[in-house]
Amino acid sequence: MAEIINVGLFAASLRLTVPVLLASLGGLFTDRVGIFNVALEAMMLTGAFAGVAFDYWTGSAWIGVAGAVLGGLAVAAVFALFTMKLKADPIMTGIALNLLIGGLTVVLMQVVFDTRGLFQSSRIALLPQINLGSSTGCGWRSGLVQMLTGNNVLFYAAFLAVPLLHCLFYRTRAGLRIRAVGEYRVAAEAVGVNPAIYEIASILASGAFAGLAGAWMSLSSLGMFSENMTAGRGFIALAAIFFGRSAPVGILLASMFFGLAEAMAIRLQGLGVPSQIVLMIPYAATVASLALTAVDWRQKKAA
Repeated sequence: MAEIINVGLFAASLRLTVPVLLASLGGLFTDRVGIFNVALEAMMLTGAFAGVAFDYWTGSAWIGVAGAVLGGLAVAAVFALFTMKLKADPIMTGIALNLLIGGLTVVLMQVVFDTRGLFQSSRIALLPQINLGSSTGCGWRSGLVQMLTGNNVLFYAAFLAVPLLHCLFYRTRAGLRIRAVGEYRVAAEAVGVNPAIYEIASILASGAFAGLAGAWMSLSSLGMFSENMTAGRGFIALAAIFFGRSAPVGILLASMFFGLAEAMAIRLQGLGVPSQIVLMIPYAATVASLALTAVDWRQKKAA
């Protein structure tokens, strides 16, 4: 049992938590204004591709991160155009963008980098790691340092964003207005709030966070882009929003649950467990979380 559950497992689960956490925090903005953002997957995938491309062209990981954010914002702008200006259905728009970006990144990888399936180069710079000190010893402090050290700034920024967004949504006027637009639009308009401004700003914020999630996947340790690199994490982020009850702290716990499930799957694969069972673990955990959320919602509605 010690071969499976140890400090290394929890360290890996925290790293695997980051992309889902960043994407779900971005999706929280649109969820709070009453927009179901299915396009998180497309925003993440665009961010991962743009991050690698900008990094490859400039040799700077930080410019790569900026490019990833711009990529996420570009997809978010298209999503806002169709849902806000053209009044298209958000769910259908999100599905269309996911399909479009999934194919477009494959085509661009072949056109721009003349490769298929996977692009990797020594010219791609990785984000620098931050060393928090020595992890020698066997106490809880040593274990905590081992779990947290050796990660880049996006890792720490993702977890730091949780209390910051909690303060934004529940301690500021802007957060109150965002929640008012989603919960009771008529009341928000009655006090002079323009819902469209907060809806567009929330969509763009979701694109920026999802772009950072894509940058983490492509620039944190791999320095590469592969076809369908996000592998459904945008949809897992949506599940984290529901499972976390649309609250930053709840989303953090839900994302950590999914990260632990994925880390457990990778650990079991190394121990010889059939790959079919291993690959289904993160998605089975997602379905189970949604089922539990649905049961709890029905019980509250009945009460």
